[in-house]
Amino acid sequence: MAFCTPSSGTWIDITNEEFLADVRGLAKGLMASGIGRGDRVAIMSRTRYEWAAADFAIWMAGAVSVPIYETSSALQVSWIVADATCCAVILETATHARIVAQATAESAQRPAVWQIDAGGLDGLRGAGSQITDEALEARRSQVTRADIATIVYTSGTTGRPKGCQLTHDNFMALAENATESMKMVVGAEGACTLLFLPLAHVFARFIQVVCVHAGVRMGFTSDVKNLIADFGTFGPTFILSVPRVFEKIYNSAEQKALSQGKGRISRPPPPPRSPGARRSSATRWVYFCRPSTGSSTRSSTATCARQWVAGSSMPSAVAPRLAPGWGTSSAASGSPCLRATD
Repeated sequence: MAFCTPSSGTWIDITNEEFLADVRGLAKGLMASGIGRGDRVAIMSRTRYEWAAADFAIWMAGAVSVPIYETSSALQVSWIVADATCCAVILETATHARIVAQATAESAQRPAVWQIDAGGLDGLRGAGSQITDEALEARRSQVTRADIATIVYTSGTTGRPKGCQLTHDNFMALAENATESMKMVVGAEGACTLLFLPLAHVFARFIQVVCVHAGVRMGFTSDVKNLIADFGTFGPTFILSVPRVFEKIYNSAEQKALSQGKGRISRPPPPPRSPGARRSSATRWVYFCRPSTGSSTRSSTATCARQWVAGSSMPSAVAPRLAPGWGTSSAASGSPCLRATD
């Protein structure tokens, strides 16, 4: 297994041994800087190799990592740092440093800050040179699976971000079960994946831990705009992501095909759903039904501007977009139904 990161269009391989040495060096630096068991250390950065190294180093030092979205405002950062009682922050850029400084300006005790882009992690490794391997192992061995590993905060779109405490067992039990249930994927020869989701989101952290546990090679990239190119150069054998990312990739490919005069990309129809089934607002398919009462009812996404039912007239632009074989199909209730794209 190797960790990789894109740099000027190339990929830099990092072996297991190099990753472990890096994590140990950072963990010693955290200990030398006064980070104790159970202390909270925030990480504010885009998805990159250093994020993973810092995360595992915090765990090895017996501390608790607190992810912060790299797009978070000073108000959100202030709340998270205070609510989680973070005594240190590992951040990426000078902009992040200014945001954290603004967010903690009125704090009684301002957290220590290490900036990745300014060589902060190198300084952290240097600070830990006097910490022995025995001292580090003694600290690491004190941590149990029942201890808190991280506090993951919501995005804060509905108010102040809310923190959820996850234990080491939460991660390990899930990683062990996922490795067993997906062994045809993660256990395949040469298995590798490209991690591009924000590591402040728990799903990306799950992927990270599963890959380490299963010995899967990982690549890190935060440049979503060039994700297709990164897929091509890195060559992942599997990809785990949220539906919205796949939707963006699909739309981008479709627009490219249209601009080249190749027409729309063929979409396989999804499996049938009952007339009353609700679908998320991101769906590409909507359902229209006429119940046995004769009244018109729509079960579809909120993005649809009009409603048609089976047997009604449809604009010519819509008719070709019907799913094959669905113009006269019947729902479970026996009512005629029609399916079209939004």
